[in-house]
Amino acid sequence: MMEPGAHLSSVAAATDSSLPSIFEVIAQESLVSTLRPALHHVLRVCVCLVTLVVLNMMILLLHAAVFG
Repeated sequence: MMEPGAHLSSVAAATDSSLPSIFEVIAQESLVSTLRPALHHVLRVCVCLVTLVVLNMMILLLHAAVFG
């Protein structure tokens, strides 16, 4: 008589362990769809900060040029 669960070992042996499971694929897609907007927001904030710093430096240089 066969052992309980013996049929599961043949299924597991037939699959390639290097291939991701459907759960891993779904998790990766979910992570990418979550991280993309977050990274986009971080990039927008960084661009805004750099713009503010450059404008502040231009104002300081203009002030120095006008008022000596």
